[in-house]
Amino acid sequence: MSGIKKVLTMSVFILLIMAVLIGCPMLLKDSTVESGQYINLSIGGTAAKAITVTEYDVTKLEIEIYNPQGALIEDFSWYPDEGQQSYLIPVTGEGEYEIVVTHISDDNGTVIEAVESAVFNIEVMVITAINIIPGLIGYIDIDPGNEEPPIEDGTLTVSLTDLSAPDGTYVPIGVYPAGVDPVVDPFGLIEAMGGLELIGGGGSSLMTEPNTETTWIGTGGVSYDVYIWVDMNGNLEFGAYEPEPGIDLQLVVFPVVVEINGDTTIEFTGSDFIVVP
Repeated sequence: MSGIKKVLTMSVFILLIMAVLIGCPMLLKDSTVESGQYINLSIGGTAAKAITVTEYDVTKLEIEIYNPQGALIEDFSWYPDEGQQSYLIPVTGEGEYEIVVTHISDDNGTVIEAVESAVFNIEVMVITAINIIPGLIGYIDIDPGNEEPPIEDGTLTVSLTDLSAPDGTYVPIGVYPAGVDPVVDPFGLIEAMGGLELIGGGGSSLMTEPNTETTWIGTGGVSYDVYIWVDMNGNLEFGAYEPEPGIDLQLVVFPVVVEINGDTTIEFTGSDFIVVP
């Protein structure tokens, strides 16, 4: 106990620290802020008692947080009668931070204090959990954190429902690099293609590599322009490779931009289509 002869006890103290690069000088309590921009610090939780001969309840916690330059960026107190609390603490960048916790109790008018600290790294989109059991000074369990799931390559499936078109009506689909004008070279620039014949106003299509049956795999985190239109007069096979104004249907947003993150499915209904202007 490093000089502490009497163990202090109280509820488990849990700190959840969320990394960000945007700072603000004010401590925000019970506020709603976009996840990933502040340290999220929670105090309280399931009760835990140390095994002791004599017990004293913690009457106060004092918390200090220092940035990588050693400057104090936040300090505040917590009292047991506040119950479980959550705080949002702004940080100013990545690096090695330090938290210092002072446990305070009262032994018939004599103040008992015990101090412990821990160093942890703030990284972008990483959550670090620090668990402290008051009284067990020197025991700080640090979970290095859980990174956001990595962005993954994946397939692309297009699903349609409730389209007002006869069974057998063909819906061609083309996938192009974002921002590319397909009219310049519609077959040379195409990344992937698909298509389906409507049955009951719907259907689905898994994108394949151009003119093959090989499933196309898009690059994770990359955006693509997806062109989807309905060949209402059935003349695609005769070389009408673009939707015809006043006849065919196309998406209201044409093309639609899709970012791949693992196997991706995009869904549309009849209300998402209009006659080509």
